[in-house]
Amino acid sequence: MEALNARGDIRSFTIDPDTAGGLPARAETASQRAADVLVSLHHDSVQPQYLSTWKYQGKELRYSDRFQGHSLFVSQKNPQSVASLALATRIGERVLALGRRPTLHHAEAIPGENRQLLNARLGIYRFDDLILLKTTTVPAVLLESGVIVNRDEERRLATTAYRTRLAGAVADGIRDFCKSRPKASR
Repeated sequence: MEALNARGDIRSFTIDPDTAGGLPARAETASQRAADVLVSLHHDSVQPQYLSTWKYQGKELRYSDRFQGHSLFVSQKNPQSVASLALATRIGERVLALGRRPTLHHAEAIPGENRQLLNARLGIYRFDDLILLKTTTVPAVLLESGVIVNRDEERRLATTAYRTRLAGAVADGIRDFCKSRPKASR
């Protein structure tokens, strides 16, 4: 949020993840507060069959170094699905410019995945039934910022420097999107 508010050209707010009513209430909050966009930030994982076990500091942990990178999800059930895809594209372009590549494992034809890949270069997927994306009335994107069970990715995501660069890229993508839209369509 600091990256968005820093220049003063975009007003942002956080929706408390502990909001009573869960995901539908969060979507309603974004709609009621007349948000220009809704971006939900997450860390990704992989399906159980890709996980291995290793010992770290005396503890047995699960990991998968097979996949790394970001993913963006949009819902065609969102009333602004075209704008949601445009927002995901702008964010994806900015994250790609950081030198990061998307993970494409969500398109695999296996249980729990099998998402339609809308843009392989940017890692944009269609996921129609994500409640937050389909029930808000504003353009909405879910960003998986990295595969947290990948050991190298976890180390990268843990650094303030990388998180700051990633937040800046996401903020710039949101700015690009908002500047490209006429005021009346917001």
